[in-house]
Amino acid sequence: MEYGYIENGYLRSRRIESEAVVSSLSQEWKPVDKIDEQKLQCEEGYIVKIVPYDAGDHISFRYEKKQDLQQIRQNIENLKNELKDGDYKVIKCYEASLTKQEMPYNIQELHSQRQLLRQKINELEEKMTDAQRH
Repeated sequence: MEYGYIENGYLRSRRIESEAVVSSLSQEWKPVDKIDEQKLQCEEGYIVKIVPYDAGDHISFRYEKKQDLQQIRQNIENLKNELKDGDYKVIKCYEASLTKQEMPYNIQELHSQRQLLRQKINELEEKMTDAQRH
């Protein structure tokens, strides 16, 4: 059986095998509910934060669904890298325009693709800011 107590919002617990040990614990120690694995399942882009609370005669858990900020940060980083990786195409087009040569890439298409990447980055950054406020 697992017993524990809440200290500064954190669960302090340990497994106890013997009833003799249980009877020697101070009153702050209470039985701890098992974590419900099914409540940890959620859709892509979210995580479940397990929050312990003192339910009177035992310690229980709330399961709070939150946006996965780590995944959002990684997506932003990937999009920024994709944008950066295409910088050479812009430079090549700029060089071609300065030397009055034919463009090596379709500049309109290139511009549209890069604008789409920037828009996605901005949307994810806004989503992350909103999630951090809540």
